[in-house]
Amino acid sequence: MMAETGQKPERGQLYLVTHRNEDGSYVNEAAKEICEKIELALSQSTVDESKISPNDAIGKVLGKEHSGRVRCLGLGVVPGRAFRQTRPRYNDLNASSYNNGSCSSQCQEKYNQMLNAHNQSQENYREMMNVNTQMMNAFKAYMIMKVGRIPEEFAGIFVSPHST
Repeated sequence: MMAETGQKPERGQLYLVTHRNEDGSYVNEAAKEICEKIELALSQSTVDESKISPNDAIGKVLGKEHSGRVRCLGLGVVPGRAFRQTRPRYNDLNASSYNNGSCSSQCQEKYNQMLNAHNQSQENYREMMNVNTQMMNAFKAYMIMKVGRIPEEFAGIFVSPHST
């Protein structure tokens, strides 16, 4: 196939070619059923089938790969190496989320969670700064009451953080 097109064949195309006889008939009835499903999946595919992925036509029709092999890629190829670049993970999001349309809702949910956490952190920071200001004012009042003035060593710590 590569000699004909000059490009590596997709997994789906390779499966179709290798499960037909020279006269174009299928090698058996089971192969015919699977090939028809693969052809349908290829015609309806919205992903780039030239990229090896667990969500390409072969992956959709034949299911998850066994840990020790990847169909249509030859001997010695394992899922961890074949799919590494096509399966980015962001916490509990994975490549399968992109193909069933739920990524946008999952991404939006994660964004909302992060935004809420950020807003809560900002609120906590403001509360801590408020408490800090109150404590510094109390310390300043105590120093003035006990010493009658603010010693030079402490003068710098009573500068308002908002002044420039």
